[in-house]
Amino acid sequence: MERNVTILTVLYFLLLCIFYRFHYYVPDFDLYSGFQHNFGHFSKDGFSTLFVKISSRIAHYPASPFIIASMLFMASGFFAVNFLAFRYIGTNIRSVLVCIFISSCGIWYYLSGKVYYDFPFTVFSFSIVIYILLKVYFSETDKSALVYLFGMACGFMLSWKPYNIFILSGLFSFLVCDEKLKTRFLNSLLNPLRLLTAVFLFALGYALGNYSFFYSVEKTVLGISAYPAQSDFMTFLFERDGKIWDHVNSLGYTFSNINILSLFIVIIIIPLVTKRYLCLVLNSINFSLFYIYISYFSPGYPWHGFCYSLSVLLGLISACQKNESLGAMREKVLTCLLAGSAAVQVVVTFLYYVPQQAYWIEQDDQTYNTLRQKSFEIYENVQNVAGKLQGSISVSCDFNRFITYENEGKNKLIPAYQSDNPQAWEKLEREKFGSGDAVYRIRIVPSGMLYMGNIYSIDMSGYSQISQTAYSGYSIYIYKKI
Repeated sequence: MERNVTILTVLYFLLLCIFYRFHYYVPDFDLYSGFQHNFGHFSKDGFSTLFVKISSRIAHYPASPFIIASMLFMASGFFAVNFLAFRYIGTNIRSVLVCIFISSCGIWYYLSGKVYYDFPFTVFSFSIVIYILLKVYFSETDKSALVYLFGMACGFMLSWKPYNIFILSGLFSFLVCDEKLKTRFLNSLLNPLRLLTAVFLFALGYALGNYSFFYSVEKTVLGISAYPAQSDFMTFLFERDGKIWDHVNSLGYTFSNINILSLFIVIIIIPLVTKRYLCLVLNSINFSLFYIYISYFSPGYPWHGFCYSLSVLLGLISACQKNESLGAMREKVLTCLLAGSAAVQVVVTFLYYVPQQAYWIEQDDQTYNTLRQKSFEIYENVQNVAGKLQGSISVSCDFNRFITYENEGKNKLIPAYQSDNPQAWEKLEREKFGSGDAVYRIRIVPSGMLYMGNIYSIDMSGYSQISQTAYSGYSIYIYKKI
C-alpha cells in the first residue's frame, strides 16, 4: 500500500520536473521578493508574514531552490492525501478508485501558472495535519497531546492564506462524520481548561505564520484582508480562455480543479448511496460557502478553488469509509460511481487540461523569445510611431513578461521587449511619454498571443483604434483617446 503510493508520488514529482526543468519562469517571483522591501515585515495581499519573509530571499538566491522546494511540498501533499485514503478506507477496489480520482484532480497540475506561491506551503502543512490525524485515529488510547498538536498545525496551515479556511471546514466535516475521531476529540476538549489550551495553541500556530501580529496588529490585519474582489460564479466554473495579469492562463474550475460532473457525484450522489447523510449536509453547506466566497470575495482565479477542492477530497474519503450496513447493490453502485467519476476526471485532466497547459507553455516561450530577439526592431518601430504623434503616449505589451535589469548597482524590472536596449527605452520615455492619461496608447501584440481567444477583450474603453501594423512575430496597434 505505502509502496504503491510512494511510486505514484515519485511519478508525480517527475512529471513536475519535466515541465519546470528547474528554470521555468515563475510569475510574481520579483513581486513576492519585493513585498518585504516595499511594505515591511507584514502580511501582504492575503499572504502570511512568513511567506513574505521567505519570498524576500528570492532576490538573493537563484530561483531553482524555491521551485524545487515547491515541487517537493506539492509531492508531500499528494502523498499524504492518497495515503489517508488507503489507511482510512482500506486496501480494496474502492480505495484504489478514490486514489485515482485524487491523483487526477487538476489542483496538482497547475503547470502553466506558477509553482511558487502559497498552495505548496499549504499542502505541505496539510500533510502534517493528516499525519497527526492518522496518529489520533489509529492510537489505542486517547492522547490529548496529539489533539493539541493537531490544533496548532491547523492554525499554522490557515495562516498561509485566508481561503485555507475551506480545508478546515473539510477537516471539521471529516471529524464530525467519524464517530471514533469525534469521540476522541470530544474527550480531549470537553474539559474547559483543555479546550482553552487547544484554542490557544491554534491561535499560536496561526501567529507563527503571521508573526507580525506581535508588533503590529493593524498592519497585519490589513495585509491578511488583501483587496476587495468579486466574480461571476458560472464564469469561474466554466471559463476556457481567460488570461490573468501576466502570462498566466486561466481555465475554469471544471478543468483546473474538479470536473463539475465528478463534483456533483462526489458531494451529492455518493453520500446518498453510502447513507452518509450528515456528510451530504456538510458538503452542501461547504459548497454554499464556496459560492459566496467566489461570488463576493474572490477575483475568480483558478487557484482560489484549490483549498475547497481539498475539502471535497476529504469528504469523498469520509463518505467511502467501510460500512457493513451497505447491501451488495449499494456496493456495486458505489463502485460504478467511483469508477465513472474517476474516469471523467482522468480524461479531463490528462487529455485536455495538462496538454492545454503544455501548449500554453510552448506558446509563452515562443512569444518571450520573439520579444527578446526583436527588441531592437520593436524599439525602432515604436520610436518611429511615437515621432509622428502629438501628445502624451503610453506603451504596453499584451505579454507581460519581465526581466531584471541592473542599472547603477540597482535592479530594475523591465518588460521583455526592452531587454536588449533598456537605456534607449528610458531615453524615449523621458522624451515622448507623458504622465497621467495618455492621448495615444501603443499596444504591442505578439503573434503568439493570438492563441488566446479573448486577447482583444483587454479594456480599451475611452480609446478608439486608429491604425494596426503587422510585423513578423508581432503587431503594433495605435489608439487615440476619445
